[in-house]
Amino acid sequence: MSRIVWAFLIFLAGTTANAAEKPAVEVRVRAAADMLDVIDYLIKLLPNDEKWQQYLKMAKTFAESKNGFLGLDPKKPIGAYVGIAAEVEDSPVVLMVPVAVEADFLALLKTFLKLDYKKLDGGLYSFVIPNIPAGPGFFRFADGYAFVTIRSSKSIAPDKIIRPADFFAEKQIDIVSATVRIDRFPADIRKAILGQIELDWHEALAIKSECPFCQAARKLIVDWAAGTLKTILGQGQSLDFALKIDPKADTISTQLKLTPRTGTALAKYLKDAGTGEAYTIEMTAKGKDIAPRRLPAAISR
Repeated sequence: MSRIVWAFLIFLAGTTANAAEKPAVEVRVRAAADMLDVIDYLIKLLPNDEKWQQYLKMAKTFAESKNGFLGLDPKKPIGAYVGIAAEVEDSPVVLMVPVAVEADFLALLKTFLKLDYKKLDGGLYSFVIPNIPAGPGFFRFADGYAFVTIRSSKSIAPDKIIRPADFFAEKQIDIVSATVRIDRFPADIRKAILGQIELDWHEALAIKSECPFCQAARKLIVDWAAGTLKTILGQGQSLDFALKIDPKADTISTQLKLTPRTGTALAKYLKDAGTGEAYTIEMTAKGKDIAPRRLPAAISR
């Protein structure tokens, strides 16, 4: 595995002790029952959308059912959170799966997913993950959710998990939202991330090129990217991503927002540049312009 992949894994690492109290990464997905209009909108963008309408009808049926779909609760959002740990191999990632009927969810694991689970003491379950050497998986039920993790069950102990009422305190408006709390990564981890990525970049620069101008341009870009990344890791507070779909406006958009730590040079620079307390990049497109059903016509032109 390349060093840049290892750096990414370190960046997404979690901590057994602090994952619940101060997660470094949080991901939220809107409840399926709240996305019926979005599903209908996306289906209409597909070629032969009439064939997909049956799935929309099924989704509406399950959304209105008290038993949900195969034990899953479509009325609740999905979540995941990660912390930061000194030892990467001990870092848990906790997935929050909304459950309507626990017995049906267990049947889903065994019948459809072919997972052989065992019930342990204290309401804990363990299961084997086929073809993945990450170690055993664990889950437990709490507050209408199944909390799932791997390697160690400590991160989903009753006193460690984040309660859904707290994690989803604000209504999930975006289709998907993710937050990376840069300020919760220890300085040595941030330094390791930057060092590994810079090493890969400079190794790429070491490749001989017949074009001196191309080599100089590549070095300039690498140096700029390394400096930018160093500033973000050193002075950033959080990085937020959101995917938004508005069927009424026929728009699909993504947003990336960088918030600096208060009092840093980056915060002063953004304020002086007139961007406010954060730097935001947003891209929006009309769904009808990027619909798969329009691509063949666009290509033919």
